[in-house]
Amino acid sequence: MEVAGSRPPVAVIDATFRPARARALLFAGLAAGIALAAVGISSQRTAPPLPADAMARVNGRVIRDADFQAALNDAALLAGATSPSDAAGRRQVLDGMIEEELLVQRALDLGLAQRDGRVRRELAAAVVTSVVLTANATEPDVAELRAYYEANRAHFAQQVVVRVAQVWLGVTNLRSETQSYEKAKEAERRWRLGDDVVTIRSDVGDAEPVPIPDRPMLPGELARYLDPICVNVVLSLAAGKISQPIRSLTGFHVLKVVARWTGGSASFEQALPVVESEYRQERANRALVDYVKELRRGAAIEVRPDAP
Repeated sequence: MEVAGSRPPVAVIDATFRPARARALLFAGLAAGIALAAVGISSQRTAPPLPADAMARVNGRVIRDADFQAALNDAALLAGATSPSDAAGRRQVLDGMIEEELLVQRALDLGLAQRDGRVRRELAAAVVTSVVLTANATEPDVAELRAYYEANRAHFAQQVVVRVAQVWLGVTNLRSETQSYEKAKEAERRWRLGDDVVTIRSDVGDAEPVPIPDRPMLPGELARYLDPICVNVVLSLAAGKISQPIRSLTGFHVLKVVARWTGGSASFEQALPVVESEYRQERANRALVDYVKELRRGAAIEVRPDAP
């Protein structure tokens, strides 16, 4: 019978049920945790093995043996020694590559390739370099060069091509600018006395960050390897002449014009160095234009109607 003003009846739970239910939930949770751990261990065990030419893998991205060896060589150049052969030194280089890969992946995750102008320019420049190197990977044959020469006789009459060698001295935290200049002057003195450039580089110089190819080049191509002030000095020198040390952003350059050609009324054979250098540059330009056109054809590009 319900009495007015009394509280409603309270359901009674058997106290003996609670510990049993708690134990059941506990065991269920443990079982689930063990199952998840087993899945994790299983996934680790079933991860695909590293490729035969791989040194490491970072979030699926492979670090190749060839890239590791190149990094070892770079480390040796910076240290002024041979490539690290001890396990600790090699592991330090590998750890550096792993950390660099992690940072690159993080930069991509953060969208720096889309938002950072400097990063975008460097990425674009890397693609351009790759296209140019691919275009010039094969040697042009004589028939191609002769046809190019005949079609551009007037153009070649005005061209200057030089073959340049250099000894480079960097300015680093380990050596003052004055010390680098003095070593550059020593390189100049020995070169003028007739010493071999290879010997001078070995005894006095530093490893060039971007070596100048040992072949005839147009001024525009030479500018890929030297600062504008260095290019201007080269163009002012006659064949066989050696410059004084020239200060650039990276250090001191001592330059020699090994050979110099002009088109003029020379025959095809005489103008061949000029012709080949110009042909290579134009072939690279054509390849780059075609490459960009192909990218545009495969891209979804939308432009606002009133855009220029």
